[in-house]
Amino acid sequence: MQRKSLLLLISFLLLSSTAEAGVSPSSASWTLYKVNLYTSGDCTGTPEVVFNETAGTALDFVTNPTIGTATVTDGTYNCVAIKLSDTVTFVPSADEGTSCTSGTSYTLDVCDSSWTVTDADSAATSSCTDSADSIWIYISTWSAVTSTSTGSPNSFAPPTSDGDESNGIQLTSALTVAGTTSGVFVIDSYYKVATTATGTDGADECGMGRPTFGFE
Repeated sequence: MQRKSLLLLISFLLLSSTAEAGVSPSSASWTLYKVNLYTSGDCTGTPEVVFNETAGTALDFVTNPTIGTATVTDGTYNCVAIKLSDTVTFVPSADEGTSCTSGTSYTLDVCDSSWTVTDADSAATSSCTDSADSIWIYISTWSAVTSTSTGSPNSFAPPTSDGDESNGIQLTSALTVAGTTSGVFVIDSYYKVATTATGTDGADECGMGRPTFGFE
């Protein structure tokens, strides 16, 4: 057994957006409910649960990214499934484009009725609504969806095969726990806040591109 300290450094905001050039967030907050680790790349099997708060915990993953420690069984973990609110709030660190203003708080619903979410605990699927929901996102070494991927890959469903370009988000490095090893879960959202044409009416709004995920 190994005690791991999981440090969430930045944010998971707007995982369906494609903004790639911009500024960094000075704050990024939402409610976190659960974090599961899986040895399987398709995020199946019995998970190692490293965080679980039924009522959720409101966290800012820029200014206070540490969620605590957990005892993790020796092994190689290829998938991280995270349950969190889909209503997120972030603040750009500088002006960017026509719609992002430094110091201004933006609150967005990142999962609307066009998306289907898979529940990591029950495998049940459901559609998001246009109001606040709790959702699962899947970060896996099997997913080929990166911060530069185009199209509309589903971050809220696990990959079904190695190299899946349609589901999940790429985990750049698996977590290997053996003996006294340790690691940190890193989420890189630097320079991802940008003006994007992603509003429901096609107008520009302040958004954020997919982060890069991995273990160090």
